[in-house]
Amino acid sequence: MPEVESLTGYVARLAQAHSVSTGTLFSEVLVPRLGRPYLEVRAEVGLSSMWRSSRAMNGTLTWARDMVAALEAVTGRGELRFLTMLPWAAVLDWKGLFRESRAWCAACYNEWRQQGKPIYEALVWTIGPVVMCPKHRQTLETRCPHPGCGRSLPFLSTRSRPGFCSRCHGWLGQELRPDSGRTAGERESREEWITRAVGQLLAAGPGLEAAPTHELIAESIFRCARVLTRGFVSKLARLCGIDRETVYQWLRGTSPGINMLLRACWHMGVSPAEFLTRPDSMTPTSAAIPNSVNDGWPNTPHRRRPREAVAIRHQLAALIEAHRPRSTPKTGHRSTPQNRP
Repeated sequence: MPEVESLTGYVARLAQAHSVSTGTLFSEVLVPRLGRPYLEVRAEVGLSSMWRSSRAMNGTLTWARDMVAALEAVTGRGELRFLTMLPWAAVLDWKGLFRESRAWCAACYNEWRQQGKPIYEALVWTIGPVVMCPKHRQTLETRCPHPGCGRSLPFLSTRSRPGFCSRCHGWLGQELRPDSGRTAGERESREEWITRAVGQLLAAGPGLEAAPTHELIAESIFRCARVLTRGFVSKLARLCGIDRETVYQWLRGTSPGINMLLRACWHMGVSPAEFLTRPDSMTPTSAAIPNSVNDGWPNTPHRRRPREAVAIRHQLAALIEAHRPRSTPKTGHRSTPQNRP
């Protein structure tokens, strides 16, 4: 499997190597270098919020860049950006890029411990669409297996340790087992392809001579259209099981999300790494055109229903009203405050 460590895993491993807690490493070493005053003024509140959103440290936005800069400054190590998705920041949308909570391969942990190898958190395990270990081909674990715990885990917390539950502190490694959670047929082969394709994407990051661009994405789309659909982009979108407007947005410079990128590349028979960087080397091979955009692709991002949106608006309106400042004008007349929040 691609042996790329995640930045969140590196932070936990760094703390363990220096015999301090992850919380101590952050509050006393990293926070002063992040330039975020709210973390210093109210550390207990700021860090709690940070743990909940710690997956962003592995991502493509400012939080990942700031963490990389801080860690490189305190460790003297360079190229820590390759422990994140920063090499693909220009061409990948951050939405849907990562899963909500930590995932791991229990068999990997067990093997590394038996062989005396470092225990670490693989970056490929953090990517949303990846549901299986690329080496052992078994479903990733997402909940602590210990009785009385059984909870999902954040990417980082005050007591994070690679290979251990950050809640009950139990060891998460287990012997390789028959995976009863996977189904046979097309879905299994597709899950394996997703894992391999994402692994290739992560492995390609350090070898990039230049940052990928939207122009390369456009070239890839036109090349695939020429080979597979006689140049018709709309038909290519249908082949990929994607709304044609989404593909046209990519042509106009919008970054694809990881799910849509994988879906398109699966149907066109190309790797995401080639699609984003080397359109001339691709050899597209068409699969059967799906009957609709709802072709059963796993982990399709959830779209809020109109009813959910209305409920959220009502909740926000209630919160605003509850915190609205009240005042009675001295004149006795009712008036509308000019500077309401």
